[in-house]
Amino acid sequence: MFHRTLFGALAVAAGFTFGIALKLLNDRLNAPEEKTDDENANEDEEINFLEIKDDEEEDAYPQAVKELAAVYPYLKPAFINDLLGQNEELNKKYEPETLIVIRHKAVFDADENEDRFIEILGDSGYDTVKDKNAVTVCKKMYTENGAIISDVLNVANQAQALNGQYIDFETEE
Repeated sequence: MFHRTLFGALAVAAGFTFGIALKLLNDRLNAPEEKTDDENANEDEEINFLEIKDDEEEDAYPQAVKELAAVYPYLKPAFINDLLGQNEELNKKYEPETLIVIRHKAVFDADENEDRFIEILGDSGYDTVKDKNAVTVCKKMYTENGAIISDVLNVANQAQALNGQYIDFETEE
């Protein structure tokens, strides 16, 4: 009989302890969260990032344009897309391994950016001509699929990186 009383008392004590633990847990879950001084200081210094979107929707372009836009960050996806559209026409116009001259034209507001552009492209094998209105750079190259487009992307990206404006390119045999 003593054992039954002992087990009964233990069961009551366990139930009572469980009830208290359940109430404390419930109070903690429903209570408003208290913040430490460090958390309050961090809340005052919270940084919010704004997403800035261009006028152009990225989803409107094929994956190839998106990948090239990542490689040439100063060029707009619309420019890249239009240029890629010319690749097939250029491949038909020039057989592979045809020697051509490609000319690029760009304009700059600041003379120091224009001079830097001329220096960079001169170091890359381009002949440069500085006009009072624009800079023309040209070089001879052998054609292959995508070579002309690649050259245009490189020169245009460099012009844009130096706060210039890429105007156009032309090719001739």
